[in-house]
Amino acid sequence: MAGFIDKLHAARVATQGCKPVAAFRAFCSRPRARGFVGFLYSPYYIYAVGLFTLVFNLIGVDEITYTVLGLVTAAAFVFCPDALPGFVSATFCTIARSVGNRGGVRDKACTEFTSASYALLAVVGAIVAICFVINLLVNFKPERLRGGRLYIGYAALAATLLINGAFSDGYDFYEMYKGFRLAVYLVGIYLFVRLSVSPRRDTLRYLSYMCLVYGLVVGAQLCACYFNNGAFIESGYAKDSLYLGWGISNTIGEALFRCMPLCFYLMCTEEKHNWYYFTAATLILTAIVFTYARASLIFAAALYDACYALCCVFGKNRKQILLCGLVFIAVAGVVVMGVWRKLSNLLGFFIENGMDDRGRFEIWAEGIKSFFKFPFFGAGLSHCRILNGQTFYHNTFVQFLASGGAVGTAAYLFHRMQVASLFTQRPTPARAFIGVLVGGILLISLLDNFYLYRTTQSFMAWALLMAEHDLYYASPFAYGRGPKRGKYKRLFF
Repeated sequence: MAGFIDKLHAARVATQGCKPVAAFRAFCSRPRARGFVGFLYSPYYIYAVGLFTLVFNLIGVDEITYTVLGLVTAAAFVFCPDALPGFVSATFCTIARSVGNRGGVRDKACTEFTSASYALLAVVGAIVAICFVINLLVNFKPERLRGGRLYIGYAALAATLLINGAFSDGYDFYEMYKGFRLAVYLVGIYLFVRLSVSPRRDTLRYLSYMCLVYGLVVGAQLCACYFNNGAFIESGYAKDSLYLGWGISNTIGEALFRCMPLCFYLMCTEEKHNWYYFTAATLILTAIVFTYARASLIFAAALYDACYALCCVFGKNRKQILLCGLVFIAVAGVVVMGVWRKLSNLLGFFIENGMDDRGRFEIWAEGIKSFFKFPFFGAGLSHCRILNGQTFYHNTFVQFLASGGAVGTAAYLFHRMQVASLFTQRPTPARAFIGVLVGGILLISLLDNFYLYRTTQSFMAWALLMAEHDLYYASPFAYGRGPKRGKYKRLFF
Protein backbone atom coordinates (compact mmCIF):
# COMPACT_ATOMS: atom_id res chain seq x y z
CA MET A 1 0.00 0.00 0.00
CA ALA A 2 2.87 2.40 0.84
CA GLY A 3 4.43 1.90 -2.60
CA PHE A 4 1.10 2.55 -4.31
CA ILE A 5 0.61 5.75 -2.32
CA ASP A 6 4.12 6.96 -3.17
CA LYS A 7 3.55 6.35 -6.90
CA LEU A 8 0.30 8.33 -6.86
CA HIS A 9 2.01 11.11 -4.95
CA ALA A 10 4.86 11.17 -7.47
CA ALA A 11 2.37 11.44 -10.34
CA ARG A 12 0.66 14.32 -8.59
CA VAL A 13 3.94 16.14 -7.96
CA ALA A 14 4.89 15.71 -11.62
CA THR A 15 1.72 17.51 -12.65
CA GLN A 16 2.31 20.51 -10.41
CA GLY A 17 5.01 22.00 -12.63
CA CYS A 18 2.97 21.75 -15.81
CA LYS A 19 1.95 25.12 -17.23
CA PRO A 20 -1.66 24.04 -17.95
CA VAL A 21 -2.06 22.92 -14.35
CA ALA A 22 -0.61 26.17 -13.03
CA ALA A 23 -2.88 28.18 -15.33
CA PHE A 24 -5.91 26.19 -14.24
CA ARG A 25 -5.09 26.76 -10.56
CA ALA A 26 -4.79 30.49 -11.25
CA PHE A 27 -8.20 30.41 -12.93
CA CYS A 28 -9.77 28.57 -9.99
CA SER A 29 -8.42 31.21 -7.60
CA ARG A 30 -10.55 33.92 -9.22
CA PRO A 31 -13.53 35.15 -7.17
CA ARG A 32 -16.20 33.80 -9.54
CA ALA A 33 -14.55 30.38 -9.66
CA ARG A 34 -14.26 30.32 -5.88
CA GLY A 35 -17.93 31.27 -5.63
CA PHE A 36 -18.89 28.39 -7.91
CA VAL A 37 -16.83 25.94 -5.84
CA GLY A 38 -18.44 27.31 -2.68
CA PHE A 39 -21.86 26.66 -4.19
CA LEU A 40 -20.88 23.05 -5.00
CA TYR A 41 -19.95 22.50 -1.35
CA SER A 42 -23.18 24.04 -0.05
CA PRO A 43 -26.55 22.39 0.69
CA TYR A 44 -28.11 24.54 -2.05
CA TYR A 45 -26.24 22.50 -4.66
CA ILE A 46 -27.65 19.28 -3.21
CA TYR A 47 -31.18 20.67 -3.24
CA ALA A 48 -30.74 21.81 -6.86
CA VAL A 49 -29.53 18.38 -7.95
CA GLY A 50 -32.35 16.67 -6.06
CA LEU A 51 -35.03 18.94 -7.53
CA PHE A 52 -33.70 18.46 -11.05
CA THR A 53 -33.60 14.67 -10.59
CA LEU A 54 -37.18 14.59 -9.29
CA VAL A 55 -38.66 16.82 -12.02
CA PHE A 56 -37.07 15.00 -14.93
CA ASN A 57 -37.75 11.61 -13.35
CA LEU A 58 -41.45 12.46 -13.32
CA ILE A 59 -41.30 13.82 -16.86
CA GLY A 60 -39.58 10.62 -18.01
CA VAL A 61 -36.76 12.01 -20.18
CA ASP A 62 -33.95 9.87 -18.88
CA GLU A 63 -31.37 10.86 -21.49
CA ILE A 64 -31.53 14.49 -20.38
CA THR A 65 -31.41 13.51 -16.71
CA TYR A 66 -28.30 11.35 -17.01
CA THR A 67 -26.56 13.76 -19.39
CA VAL A 68 -27.02 16.82 -17.19
CA LEU A 69 -26.12 14.95 -13.98
CA GLY A 70 -23.06 13.53 -15.73
CA LEU A 71 -21.88 16.95 -16.92
CA VAL A 72 -22.48 18.45 -13.48
CA THR A 73 -20.44 15.63 -11.97
CA ALA A 74 -17.65 16.27 -14.46
CA ALA A 75 -17.64 20.00 -13.65
CA ALA A 76 -17.47 19.23 -9.94
CA PHE A 77 -14.49 16.93 -10.51
CA VAL A 78 -12.70 19.63 -12.49
CA PHE A 79 -13.21 22.60 -10.18
CA CYS A 80 -13.33 21.10 -6.69
CA PRO A 81 -10.29 20.17 -4.55
CA ASP A 82 -11.70 16.68 -4.01
CA ALA A 83 -14.41 14.49 -5.53
CA LEU A 84 -17.07 14.97 -2.84
CA PRO A 85 -19.58 17.16 -4.79
CA GLY A 86 -19.14 15.00 -7.87
CA PHE A 87 -20.01 11.89 -5.91
CA VAL A 88 -23.17 13.59 -4.64
CA SER A 89 -24.54 14.25 -8.13
CA ALA A 90 -23.44 10.76 -9.20
CA THR A 91 -25.39 9.28 -6.26
CA PHE A 92 -28.61 10.89 -7.50
CA CYS A 93 -28.13 9.05 -10.80
CA THR A 94 -29.10 5.87 -8.92
CA ILE A 95 -32.68 7.16 -8.50
CA ALA A 96 -32.98 9.00 -11.81
CA ARG A 97 -34.51 6.30 -14.01
CA SER A 98 -38.17 7.06 -14.64
CA VAL A 99 -41.04 4.81 -13.62
CA GLY A 100 -42.18 2.30 -16.25
CA ASN A 101 -45.93 2.84 -16.27
CA ARG A 102 -46.87 3.64 -19.87
CA GLY A 103 -47.48 0.10 -20.99
CA GLY A 104 -48.24 -1.33 -17.56
CA VAL A 105 -45.33 -3.71 -17.98
CA ARG A 106 -43.11 -3.97 -14.93
CA ASP A 107 -39.82 -4.53 -16.70
CA LYS A 108 -40.43 -2.01 -19.48
CA ALA A 109 -38.77 1.33 -18.77
CA CYS A 110 -40.61 4.55 -19.48
CA THR A 111 -37.74 5.65 -21.69
CA GLU A 112 -36.61 3.19 -24.34
CA PHE A 113 -32.95 3.94 -24.88
CA THR A 114 -31.91 3.87 -28.53
CA SER A 115 -28.43 3.31 -29.93
CA ALA A 116 -28.00 7.07 -30.10
CA SER A 117 -29.00 7.36 -26.45
CA TYR A 118 -26.42 4.80 -25.39
CA ALA A 119 -23.77 6.53 -27.51
CA LEU A 120 -24.56 9.88 -25.88
CA LEU A 121 -24.39 8.38 -22.39
CA ALA A 122 -21.13 6.63 -23.25
CA VAL A 123 -19.59 9.95 -24.27
CA VAL A 124 -20.81 11.60 -21.07
CA GLY A 125 -19.44 8.69 -19.03
CA ALA A 126 -16.04 9.05 -20.73
CA ILE A 127 -16.00 12.78 -19.93
CA VAL A 128 -16.80 12.07 -16.29
CA ALA A 129 -14.02 9.46 -16.08
CA ILE A 130 -11.45 11.80 -17.63
CA CYS A 131 -12.42 14.64 -15.29
CA PHE A 132 -12.15 12.32 -12.29
CA VAL A 133 -8.62 11.31 -13.32
CA ILE A 134 -7.73 14.99 -13.67
CA ASN A 135 -9.07 15.69 -10.19
CA LEU A 136 -7.08 12.78 -8.79
CA LEU A 137 -3.81 13.82 -10.44
CA VAL A 138 -4.12 17.46 -9.48
CA ASN A 139 -5.50 17.12 -5.94
CA PHE A 140 -4.44 13.71 -4.64
CA LYS A 141 -2.88 13.70 -1.18
CA PRO A 142 -1.10 10.59 0.19
CA GLU A 143 -2.67 11.28 3.58
CA ARG A 144 -6.03 10.16 2.23
CA LEU A 145 -4.96 6.50 2.17
CA ARG A 146 -2.72 6.40 5.22
CA GLY A 147 -3.95 5.28 8.60
CA GLY A 148 -6.92 3.20 7.39
CA ARG A 149 -8.27 0.87 10.06
CA LEU A 150 -10.23 -1.46 7.79
CA TYR A 151 -7.68 -2.42 5.12
CA ILE A 152 -6.89 -5.88 6.49
CA GLY A 153 -10.54 -6.84 6.85
CA TYR A 154 -11.41 -5.60 3.38
CA ALA A 155 -8.40 -7.42 1.90
CA ALA A 156 -9.47 -10.68 3.56
CA LEU A 157 -13.02 -10.19 2.33
CA ALA A 158 -11.86 -9.55 -1.25
CA ALA A 159 -9.55 -12.58 -1.22
CA THR A 160 -12.28 -14.93 -0.04
CA LEU A 161 -14.73 -13.60 -2.62
CA LEU A 162 -12.25 -14.51 -5.36
CA ILE A 163 -12.11 -18.13 -4.16
CA ASN A 164 -15.83 -18.51 -3.42
CA GLY A 165 -16.93 -21.99 -4.38
CA ALA A 166 -13.43 -23.36 -5.03
CA PHE A 167 -13.45 -27.17 -5.42
CA SER A 168 -17.26 -27.24 -5.63
CA ASP A 169 -19.34 -28.63 -8.47
CA GLY A 170 -19.41 -26.33 -11.49
CA TYR A 171 -16.64 -23.99 -10.30
CA ASP A 172 -15.16 -22.17 -13.31
CA PHE A 173 -13.74 -18.83 -14.43
CA TYR A 174 -17.20 -17.29 -14.57
CA GLU A 175 -17.54 -18.00 -10.86
CA MET A 176 -14.25 -16.19 -10.28
CA TYR A 177 -15.55 -13.27 -12.35
CA LYS A 178 -18.69 -13.03 -10.23
CA GLY A 179 -16.56 -13.05 -7.09
CA PHE A 180 -14.32 -10.34 -8.52
CA ARG A 181 -17.32 -8.18 -9.44
CA LEU A 182 -18.80 -8.50 -5.96
CA ALA A 183 -15.39 -7.70 -4.45
CA VAL A 184 -15.33 -4.49 -6.50
CA TYR A 185 -18.70 -3.51 -5.00
CA LEU A 186 -17.83 -4.40 -1.40
CA VAL A 187 -14.18 -3.32 -1.31
CA GLY A 188 -13.48 -1.16 -4.35
CA ILE A 189 -16.09 1.49 -3.55
CA TYR A 190 -14.60 2.05 -0.08
CA LEU A 191 -11.07 2.39 -1.50
CA PHE A 192 -12.40 4.60 -4.29
CA VAL A 193 -13.92 7.00 -1.76
CA ARG A 194 -10.80 7.07 0.43
CA LEU A 195 -8.64 7.71 -2.61
CA SER A 196 -10.54 10.75 -3.82
CA VAL A 197 -12.07 12.51 -0.79
CA SER A 198 -10.39 14.56 1.93
CA PRO A 199 -12.72 14.56 4.96
CA ARG A 200 -13.09 17.94 6.65
CA ARG A 201 -14.92 19.25 9.66
CA ASP A 202 -18.17 19.81 7.77
CA THR A 203 -18.08 16.75 5.48
CA LEU A 204 -20.52 14.75 7.60
CA ARG A 205 -22.94 17.68 7.61
CA TYR A 206 -22.69 17.85 3.82
CA LEU A 207 -23.36 14.11 3.45
CA SER A 208 -26.26 14.40 5.89
CA TYR A 209 -27.91 16.95 3.63
CA MET A 210 -27.37 14.57 0.74
CA CYS A 211 -29.21 11.83 2.65
CA LEU A 212 -32.02 14.21 3.57
CA VAL A 213 -32.60 15.39 0.00
CA TYR A 214 -32.12 11.87 -1.38
CA GLY A 215 -34.80 10.54 0.97
CA LEU A 216 -37.25 13.35 0.17
CA VAL A 217 -36.79 12.81 -3.58
CA VAL A 218 -37.46 9.07 -3.23
CA GLY A 219 -40.50 9.83 -1.06
CA ALA A 220 -41.84 12.24 -3.70
CA GLN A 221 -41.32 9.63 -6.43
CA LEU A 222 -43.22 7.11 -4.31
CA CYS A 223 -46.06 9.58 -3.76
CA ALA A 224 -46.28 10.20 -7.49
CA CYS A 225 -46.38 6.44 -8.06
CA TYR A 226 -49.60 6.24 -6.04
CA PHE A 227 -51.22 8.69 -8.46
CA ASN A 228 -49.77 7.96 -11.91
CA ASN A 229 -48.63 4.33 -11.95
CA GLY A 230 -51.52 2.77 -13.81
CA ALA A 231 -50.54 -0.86 -13.20
CA PHE A 232 -50.13 -0.24 -9.47
CA ILE A 233 -53.50 1.52 -9.14
CA GLU A 234 -55.37 -1.09 -11.21
CA SER A 235 -53.93 -3.88 -9.06
CA GLY A 236 -55.55 -2.36 -5.99
CA TYR A 237 -52.19 -1.06 -4.70
CA ALA A 238 -50.63 -4.51 -4.57
CA LYS A 239 -47.05 -4.75 -3.34
CA ASP A 240 -45.89 -6.77 -6.34
CA SER A 241 -47.06 -3.99 -8.69
CA LEU A 242 -45.29 -1.22 -6.76
CA TYR A 243 -42.12 -0.23 -8.57
CA LEU A 244 -40.18 2.77 -9.73
CA GLY A 245 -37.93 2.90 -12.75
CA TRP A 246 -34.92 2.05 -10.59
CA GLY A 247 -36.32 -0.38 -8.02
CA ILE A 248 -39.13 -2.47 -6.59
CA SER A 249 -40.90 -1.96 -3.26
CA ASN A 250 -38.19 -3.50 -1.05
CA THR A 251 -35.45 -1.52 -2.80
CA ILE A 252 -37.43 1.70 -2.37
CA GLY A 253 -37.90 0.95 1.33
CA GLU A 254 -34.18 0.36 1.84
CA ALA A 255 -33.27 3.56 -0.02
CA LEU A 256 -35.51 5.51 2.36
CA PHE A 257 -34.29 3.55 5.37
CA ARG A 258 -30.63 4.50 4.98
CA CYS A 259 -31.46 8.22 4.72
CA MET A 260 -33.24 8.60 8.05
CA PRO A 261 -30.41 8.48 10.68
CA LEU A 262 -28.42 11.40 9.30
CA CYS A 263 -31.55 13.56 9.16
CA PHE A 264 -31.55 13.22 12.93
CA TYR A 265 -27.84 14.07 12.98
CA LEU A 266 -28.73 17.44 11.45
CA MET A 267 -31.53 17.85 13.98
CA CYS A 268 -29.05 17.15 16.77
CA THR A 269 -26.21 19.41 15.64
CA GLU A 270 -27.96 22.37 14.01
CA GLU A 271 -29.13 25.19 16.24
CA LYS A 272 -31.95 26.32 13.94
CA HIS A 273 -34.71 24.68 11.91
CA ASN A 274 -34.75 21.50 14.00
CA TRP A 275 -38.43 21.08 13.15
CA TYR A 276 -37.52 20.84 9.45
CA TYR A 277 -35.04 17.99 9.93
CA PHE A 278 -37.49 16.19 12.22
CA THR A 279 -40.27 16.59 9.66
CA ALA A 280 -38.01 15.21 6.92
CA ALA A 281 -37.14 12.16 9.02
CA THR A 282 -40.83 11.62 9.85
CA LEU A 283 -41.87 11.89 6.20
CA ILE A 284 -39.21 9.34 5.28
CA LEU A 285 -40.51 6.96 7.97
CA THR A 286 -44.07 7.43 6.70
CA ALA A 287 -42.95 6.75 3.13
CA ILE A 288 -41.35 3.48 4.28
CA VAL A 289 -44.78 2.33 5.49
CA PHE A 290 -46.25 2.89 2.03
CA THR A 291 -43.51 0.87 0.32
CA TYR A 292 -44.88 -2.33 1.95
CA ALA A 293 -41.22 -3.21 2.64
CA ARG A 294 -41.57 -5.09 5.91
CA ALA A 295 -37.83 -5.66 6.33
CA SER A 296 -37.29 -1.89 6.31
CA LEU A 297 -40.30 -1.14 8.48
CA ILE A 298 -39.36 -3.69 11.17
CA PHE A 299 -36.13 -1.82 11.97
CA ALA A 300 -37.07 1.70 10.83
CA ALA A 301 -39.35 2.43 13.79
CA ALA A 302 -36.69 1.27 16.28
CA LEU A 303 -33.98 3.32 14.55
CA TYR A 304 -36.29 6.34 14.46
CA ASP A 305 -36.78 6.11 18.23
CA ALA A 306 -33.06 5.54 18.88
CA CYS A 307 -32.05 8.57 16.79
CA TYR A 308 -34.65 10.76 18.47
CA ALA A 309 -33.37 9.65 21.89
CA LEU A 310 -29.82 10.61 20.86
CA CYS A 311 -31.10 14.03 19.81
CA CYS A 312 -32.82 14.50 23.19
CA VAL A 313 -29.55 13.69 25.00
CA PHE A 314 -26.97 15.45 22.81
CA GLY A 315 -29.00 17.99 20.83
CA LYS A 316 -28.07 21.66 20.80
CA ASN A 317 -31.71 22.80 20.91
CA ARG A 318 -33.35 20.24 23.16
CA LYS A 319 -36.46 22.27 23.89
CA GLN A 320 -37.41 22.39 20.21
CA ILE A 321 -36.49 18.71 19.81
CA LEU A 322 -38.82 17.71 22.67
CA LEU A 323 -41.56 19.98 21.31
CA CYS A 324 -41.25 18.29 17.90
CA GLY A 325 -41.77 14.90 19.52
CA LEU A 326 -44.89 16.02 21.37
CA VAL A 327 -46.37 17.61 18.27
CA PHE A 328 -45.64 14.45 16.27
CA ILE A 329 -47.47 12.27 18.80
CA ALA A 330 -50.50 14.56 18.76
CA VAL A 331 -50.66 14.91 14.97
CA ALA A 332 -50.09 11.17 14.41
CA GLY A 333 -52.93 10.32 16.79
CA VAL A 334 -55.36 12.69 15.07
CA VAL A 335 -54.41 11.49 11.56
CA VAL A 336 -54.67 7.80 12.42
CA MET A 337 -58.06 8.24 14.11
CA GLY A 338 -59.39 10.34 11.25
CA VAL A 339 -58.39 8.18 8.31
CA TRP A 340 -57.98 4.76 9.91
CA ARG A 341 -60.55 3.07 7.67
CA LYS A 342 -58.85 4.30 4.49
CA LEU A 343 -55.43 3.40 5.84
CA SER A 344 -56.55 -0.12 6.76
CA ASN A 345 -57.82 -0.68 3.23
CA LEU A 346 -54.70 0.76 1.63
CA LEU A 347 -52.33 -1.15 3.88
CA GLY A 348 -54.20 -4.42 3.64
CA PHE A 349 -50.94 -6.11 2.62
CA PHE A 350 -49.64 -5.92 6.20
CA ILE A 351 -52.93 -7.22 7.57
CA GLU A 352 -53.06 -10.17 5.17
CA ASN A 353 -49.41 -11.19 5.28
CA GLY A 354 -48.33 -10.19 8.78
CA MET A 355 -44.86 -11.59 9.34
CA ASP A 356 -45.08 -14.24 6.64
CA ASP A 357 -41.55 -15.02 5.44
CA ARG A 358 -42.60 -15.09 1.73
CA GLY A 359 -40.18 -17.92 1.00
CA ARG A 360 -37.16 -16.66 2.95
CA PHE A 361 -36.98 -19.60 5.34
CA GLU A 362 -36.84 -22.01 2.43
CA ILE A 363 -34.04 -20.02 0.78
CA TRP A 364 -32.06 -19.89 4.04
CA ALA A 365 -32.49 -23.65 4.52
CA GLU A 366 -31.08 -24.23 1.03
CA GLY A 367 -28.12 -22.03 1.88
CA ILE A 368 -27.35 -23.95 5.06
CA LYS A 369 -27.55 -27.23 3.13
CA SER A 370 -25.07 -25.83 0.61
CA PHE A 371 -22.69 -25.01 3.46
CA PHE A 372 -22.79 -28.54 4.83
CA LYS A 373 -22.22 -29.89 1.33
CA PHE A 374 -19.18 -27.62 0.70
CA PRO A 375 -18.08 -26.49 4.18
CA PHE A 376 -14.63 -25.00 3.48
CA PHE A 377 -14.94 -22.70 0.43
CA GLY A 378 -18.70 -22.84 -0.06
CA ALA A 379 -20.81 -23.58 -3.12
CA GLY A 380 -20.09 -20.32 -5.00
CA LEU A 381 -22.21 -17.33 -5.93
CA SER A 382 -24.10 -19.10 -8.72
CA HIS A 383 -25.43 -21.91 -6.56
CA CYS A 384 -28.36 -19.91 -5.15
CA ARG A 385 -29.76 -19.19 -8.62
CA ILE A 386 -29.36 -22.83 -9.60
CA LEU A 387 -31.31 -23.98 -6.52
CA ASN A 388 -34.22 -21.54 -6.37
CA GLY A 389 -33.82 -18.91 -9.09
CA GLN A 390 -32.79 -16.17 -6.63
CA THR A 391 -29.59 -14.15 -7.10
CA PHE A 392 -28.73 -14.13 -3.37
CA TYR A 393 -29.97 -15.79 -0.17
CA HIS A 394 -31.73 -12.72 1.35
CA ASN A 395 -29.50 -12.89 4.42
CA THR A 396 -25.91 -11.64 4.53
CA PHE A 397 -24.68 -14.24 7.01
CA VAL A 398 -26.33 -17.13 5.15
CA GLN A 399 -24.97 -15.70 1.89
CA PHE A 400 -21.34 -15.83 3.03
CA LEU A 401 -21.91 -19.15 4.77
CA ALA A 402 -23.31 -20.79 1.65
CA SER A 403 -21.18 -19.16 -1.06
CA GLY A 404 -17.89 -18.77 0.85
CA GLY A 405 -18.02 -21.57 3.38
CA ALA A 406 -16.11 -21.38 6.65
CA VAL A 407 -13.31 -19.36 5.04
CA GLY A 408 -15.60 -16.70 3.59
CA THR A 409 -17.68 -16.49 6.78
CA ALA A 410 -14.55 -16.06 8.92
CA ALA A 411 -13.35 -13.20 6.69
CA TYR A 412 -16.76 -11.54 6.80
CA LEU A 413 -16.99 -11.79 10.61
CA PHE A 414 -13.44 -10.44 10.98
CA HIS A 415 -14.37 -7.46 8.83
CA ARG A 416 -17.52 -6.92 10.89
CA MET A 417 -15.44 -6.96 14.11
CA GLN A 418 -13.19 -4.26 12.69
CA VAL A 419 -16.21 -2.17 11.75
CA ALA A 420 -17.71 -2.62 15.22
CA SER A 421 -14.49 -1.42 16.83
CA LEU A 422 -14.94 1.95 15.10
CA PHE A 423 -18.04 2.60 17.19
CA THR A 424 -17.03 1.08 20.54
CA GLN A 425 -13.74 2.93 21.07
CA ARG A 426 -14.01 6.45 22.50
CA PRO A 427 -17.58 6.97 21.25
CA THR A 428 -18.84 10.40 20.18
CA PRO A 429 -22.37 11.54 19.35
CA ALA A 430 -21.46 11.92 15.67
CA ARG A 431 -20.22 8.35 15.48
CA ALA A 432 -23.35 7.21 17.31
CA PHE A 433 -25.51 8.42 14.41
CA ILE A 434 -23.12 6.88 11.89
CA GLY A 435 -23.29 3.64 13.88
CA VAL A 436 -27.08 3.68 13.70
CA LEU A 437 -26.84 4.00 9.91
CA VAL A 438 -24.27 1.19 9.54
CA GLY A 439 -25.99 -1.06 12.07
CA GLY A 440 -29.36 -0.48 10.43
CA ILE A 441 -28.03 -1.51 7.02
CA LEU A 442 -26.52 -4.67 8.50
CA LEU A 443 -29.72 -5.54 10.38
CA ILE A 444 -31.99 -5.05 7.40
CA SER A 445 -29.58 -7.15 5.33
CA LEU A 446 -30.41 -10.12 7.56
CA LEU A 447 -33.78 -10.17 5.79
CA ASP A 448 -32.73 -9.14 2.27
CA ASN A 449 -29.78 -8.58 -0.08
CA PHE A 450 -29.23 -4.86 0.44
CA TYR A 451 -25.68 -5.13 1.78
CA LEU A 452 -24.61 -6.58 -1.58
CA TYR A 453 -25.97 -3.69 -3.67
CA ARG A 454 -23.74 -0.97 -5.13
CA THR A 455 -25.73 1.99 -3.85
CA THR A 456 -25.87 0.58 -0.34
CA GLN A 457 -22.12 0.04 -0.43
CA SER A 458 -21.54 3.66 -1.44
CA PHE A 459 -23.48 4.82 1.63
CA MET A 460 -21.56 2.30 3.76
CA ALA A 461 -18.25 3.59 2.38
CA TRP A 462 -19.12 7.20 3.26
CA ALA A 463 -20.25 6.18 6.74
CA LEU A 464 -17.15 4.10 7.50
CA LEU A 465 -14.81 6.78 6.17
CA MET A 466 -16.40 9.41 8.42
CA ALA A 467 -16.34 7.02 11.40
CA GLU A 468 -12.62 6.40 10.89
CA HIS A 469 -12.00 10.11 10.55
CA ASP A 470 -13.95 10.94 13.69
CA LEU A 471 -12.16 8.25 15.69
CA TYR A 472 -8.58 9.02 14.82
CA TYR A 473 -8.07 12.36 13.15
CA ALA A 474 -8.57 15.92 14.33
CA SER A 475 -7.80 17.38 10.89
CA PRO A 476 -6.86 16.17 7.40
CA PHE A 477 -3.20 16.74 8.35
CA ALA A 478 -3.22 14.22 11.20
CA TYR A 479 -3.57 11.06 9.11
CA GLY A 480 -0.03 9.85 9.76
CA ARG A 481 -0.35 9.80 13.52
CA GLY A 482 -1.41 6.76 15.49
CA PRO A 483 -4.45 6.82 17.74
CA LYS A 484 -2.42 6.90 21.00
CA ARG A 485 -0.06 9.74 20.08
CA GLY A 486 -1.01 13.24 21.06
CA LYS A 487 -4.37 14.63 22.10
CA TYR A 488 -7.10 14.99 19.52
CA LYS A 489 -10.09 17.24 19.62
CA ARG A 490 -13.21 15.49 18.41
CA LEU A 491 -14.21 16.26 14.89
CA PHE A 492 -17.87 17.16 15.10
CA PHE A 493 -18.56 17.90 18.77
